[in-house]
Amino acid sequence: MKFFFFIIFFLMLISCRKNPESADMEYAFENVLHDNDTLLITSRFNDCGEWGGHEEKIKLYRLGREVLLSYIRYRINCSERNASGSIIQHKESANSFYLSDSQSKAVMNYMTALIKLKFTEQPIGNSGNMFSVENTAGDLHLSCYGSSYLLLDNYNILIEKLHFDKVQIHQR
Repeated sequence: MKFFFFIIFFLMLISCRKNPESADMEYAFENVLHDNDTLLITSRFNDCGEWGGHEEKIKLYRLGREVLLSYIRYRINCSERNASGSIIQHKESANSFYLSDSQSKAVMNYMTALIKLKFTEQPIGNSGNMFSVENTAGDLHLSCYGSSYLLLDNYNILIEKLHFDKVQIHQR
């Protein structure tokens, strides 16, 4: 009888082990950004309503073992247009730096939240903000468009973690 309880106890111990597939899984930003690849995070805002607004671009790429981030923010004047009627973008600021571990995690969190926001209902309208993530290898493309404050909040969380100024849209 003792032997029977020992076998039951032993089987219970074995069945309580972690799932070997999930235990070995490691989430790392480097698994998405391969050598000779660039990750592009592009945002377009609706400062000028249906005519669009300023753009912000983040490029992430490897330089040796490190990941380098390049950030450009443009400014606009809603009444200044080119020959085709598009708003003219003027470079306002540009920064480059190596990504820390916490900043890499912030980029991963941004991408994860963007995927989740893709499943939310977005009202159809003539103006909204556009957020996209894609790589130059062509095997990753994600974009969300809409006027939901959740999209802008998600982006601003990333921007704050990268130590840039939050986006505040003042529509005309």
